[in-house]
Formats: sequence, C-alpha cells, structure tokens
Amino acid sequence: MNYREFSVEDFIWDENFRQWVFSPDADSDLFWKGWMTNNPDKLTDINAAQQILKSIRIKNGKLSDYEIGNTITSVLNEINAETHHPEMKLQVKTTWKFQAYKHPLRIAASLIVLLSIAGFYYFKYDPEIRENMFERTNSGPGLLHLNMDDGSKIVLEKGAKLSYSKSFNRLANRKVYLTGEAFFDVAKDPLKPFVVYSNGLITKVLGTKFRIRSNRSERSSTVEVTSGVVAVYSLYDKDSEDEKNAEKLNSVILTRNQRANYSNEDRTVMATIVEQPIAINNKIFNYTFSDTPIRQIFENIEDGYGIEIIYDEKVLAERTLTADLSQVSMYNKLSIICKVLNTHYELIDGKIIIYSN
Repeated sequence: MNYREFSVEDFIWDENFRQWVFSPDADSDLFWKGWMTNNPDKLTDINAAQQILKSIRIKNGKLSDYEIGNTITSVLNEINAETHHPEMKLQVKTTWKFQAYKHPLRIAASLIVLLSIAGFYYFKYDPEIRENMFERTNSGPGLLHLNMDDGSKIVLEKGAKLSYSKSFNRLANRKVYLTGEAFFDVAKDPLKPFVVYSNGLITKVLGTKFRIRSNRSERSSTVEVTSGVVAVYSLYDKDSEDEKNAEKLNSVILTRNQRANYSNEDRTVMATIVEQPIAINNKIFNYTFSDTPIRQIFENIEDGYGIEIIYDEKVLAERTLTADLSQVSMYNKLSIICKVLNTHYELIDGKIIIYSN
C-alpha cells in the first residue's frame, strides 16, 4: 500500500489505519510509528485522520462506512459555514475530500462538538441509525450465504461486508450497506423497496436478482442484473448535494444482462451490457435459421437476452439469414449477423445499435 499518496480521506477509509487507531497492537503500533518517523511531512494528515476517527468513536461507537461518510460531510459543511478564518476554510464536496488542513487539531475539536449536532439530526430523523446494526463479514475462503428476515438471500464473496439494521424488515425501506462483492436474490415486496448503498452508489429494487461489485481502492462500483428491473443512481448528483435530485437526474434503469458502471471520481452512472450475457431460454437458438427474416432473428435475440436492439427496419426489411447460431455467445451471434449483412454494431446505454455500412 503506497501510503505516501494517501489524503486524509484515504487514511480514514483504510481498514489497517482505522484498526490501529481504534485497537492498536504491537505490530500495528510499530509499523505506523515507524512510518510516521520516515514520513514526517505526512504527520498533519495522519493527525487529522486520527482525530476525526476518534471523534466519531466518541459519539456512537462503531458506525457503518455510509454513516461515517454522511456524518463527516455534514459536520465539515457546518465547520465551513461557521468559520470566518480564510486559512481554515474547507472546500468540502460530497465525497468529503479535504482541500486544506492547516489547523487539523482545531477542526477535530470542532468535530467533537458539532458531531453531537449532526448525530442528533440522524438519530432523530432516521429510525435505522437509532438501532444497533448487524454486521456480517465473509472472512473465510468460500462464499457466505445470508438469509434475511424478509426472505431475501444474499451471497457475500470473500472479504465482503454487509451492514443492516436489526429492524431491517420493519422499516419503510429495506436498507443494507455493502463493501466488496455480493449477489442479491431479493424477495418481492412492492411496499418496501430494497436499497443497497455501496461506495457512493445506490441500487433500488422491489424484487429481483443482481450482483454488486464495490471496489473502494479504485473508487468504483458495478451492478449486473440477472433478472427483473433495477434502478441505479449516485448517492449525490455530481452538480447537486441532494439525494432526491440525484435519483432523478443521474440514474439508469437496468434490466436482465445489463450493467451499470459507477466512478466516485465524477459520480456518473453509465449503462452497458454484461461481458457474458445469458439467454433466458436457449431453445429459441437450438435450430438453424434458414432464410429467416432478420427482423425475426433480432426479436429472438431481444426475447432471449432481454436487450433491446435498435436498427433501421427500412434498410434491413427484406434481408434474410441462413445460419446456425445455437452454439455461440450473444456477441458472436451479432458478429455473424453483421458480417453477413455488411453492417456493424455498438453497445450504447445498455442497448445494441446496428449500423448499416
């Protein structure tokens, strides 16, 4: 780990650093004290990160990553609004990157006071945070299967962590917080959306199957849909610190075999198609197409993979195809068709676009 490149934010999110701050042992103490001795120019960032973490711990013990992010953002915004000292002014964004840390101890002291204000807000208005949180971490070599109270099933990959309220199934929204990779088979409940928070990305469903990969080190997340419909959006719109506004302006709707890619750098959500689309019913491809209209073949692909194909029907209306497409992937099917028709395809916004040459 190249800690030389770390900012205050990076230190706060680093699990090794946090473990040392909260539960130091001989090995971690030796490492971090030695590292600080060899890197004296990073002491300001180290001290600031320590003070912020200890301030959070003072208020409410251990918080989830999502709660820490929200709380620190709120507190720092209040500090920024209250201070009249230009040298202390912080340019705080929703990912809470710290642009200036000339007085970290003073800021940390303010955090302890202001955290009570922010904590009061969250504890008063969000019943989930008032409850103790369950936390499940897959520390073993295999998969960890979880059966939720609502009937949903979640499979955590190695190293993944899931946090959720003890009142999970009694809340208006079934909220969970994910770090790492997991597969979700969500039980349908039209009255209670299932919401997953993962590294700045929000995934909202009523009942479906999907996979989320959340990579904090790369500041990115992906959502791949196996069945059903999934709404995916950034925690905050890149131009507005308003979660409700983000859901409207920076969201995509995914269906089977579609994927959303999200980057914390620019907070944009991009829809595309999974690397290996799976047909819901391969029977439609288990025979050789013989002089079959292209329109019918495209309809079969759409029905089989759940992906919309856009093409110029006037140009291809009279074209037919004779080919065996049963033993090849969806992308190879498209390549064969396009080669015969002298066309090409592109993947745009989770759709297949056929261009006539």
